[in-house]
Amino acid sequence: AISICNTGFATLALLDSGFYGKGVYFTSSAVYVTPYIAQSKRPTIIISYVIPGNPYPVTEHPKASNSLVGAPIKSGVQSHYVVTNLQGLPVESPSDEYYNELVISQEAQVLPALLIVVNHECLPKLLQRFDRPIVEFQRMRENMAPPDDTMTPFYVTE
Repeated sequence: AISICNTGFATLALLDSGFYGKGVYFTSSAVYVTPYIAQSKRPTIIISYVIPGNPYPVTEHPKASNSLVGAPIKSGVQSHYVVTNLQGLPVESPSDEYYNELVISQEAQVLPALLIVVNHECLPKLLQRFDRPIVEFQRMRENMAPPDDTMTPFYVTE
């Protein structure tokens, strides 16, 4: 996380195509980011100031024919913003518990402000809320050694 703060977020956008567009992903929820940091030896949340500019309000489902999976940020806007449920899919009804994802493509839109290191002992309880079948979570729940320390391109914004 310190190296990301020192060198920037730019290369992280290359790790995967992204459900809601190509870029670096942020959220305002520390709980929502838990599955993404749980696989690290030193789970860290980077609190950042982010300037979204004029965001595109994403309503497209990642499996729909008009999805934004791997697409660049839409022309005329500076970011994509989606309100998601716990599974990371667009919220479909007002009764759903909701979170958010903000996708930006320009590293200049981000200023890291604070690092929060999460105690591994707290992660299993936090992860119980998520029903995503991610192998790293299953390893952790089985008390196996966590995989190599890798940072994920998902951060909490202020």
